[in-house]
Amino acid sequence: MKYISKDIAHPFASPTNGFWVKDDTVYDVTFGSHVGLIIERPGLFGLTGKMIMDIYRKHGEVVGSESKARDELVRLAASNGWIRVRRYSTPRDFFSIQTDDTTKRSKDIIAFVVWALEQKIMMPDSEAKILGYHNPGDCQEYKWADGGITLYLSENKE
Repeated sequence: MKYISKDIAHPFASPTNGFWVKDDTVYDVTFGSHVGLIIERPGLFGLTGKMIMDIYRKHGEVVGSESKARDELVRLAASNGWIRVRRYSTPRDFFSIQTDDTTKRSKDIIAFVVWALEQKIMMPDSEAKILGYHNPGDCQEYKWADGGITLYLSENKE
């Protein structure tokens, strides 16, 4: 996978990072936000600046705020093949991996997880919640006690 970080002071991925993932590229959003990268580079996500402005206007929100407009933009990016990854440390430590459809995006999710394990961003027993927006039942949790993210990999061998 190709890793892209715009933060010169922190050019390497770390376990506290947030990411956007598509195909063979990982975009680091640790020192910004997921929606911030969408706003900064709308074309990358299959959107336009006008679309973004219209969505914020529709929700009566300030551009860049993290509420309903942000949720809509993240879901739009996901429907264009993007995967949102964030590590949460409270109330428990786990990785959230969100996309439109986990089955459709399994190849990219697997590639990211393998890369994250190689980079020591994830540990083999890291907990993860993998969620697909388009189907309310599309949600799997991989707990530490059950083997963590390596259980996901073993369930999704190609």
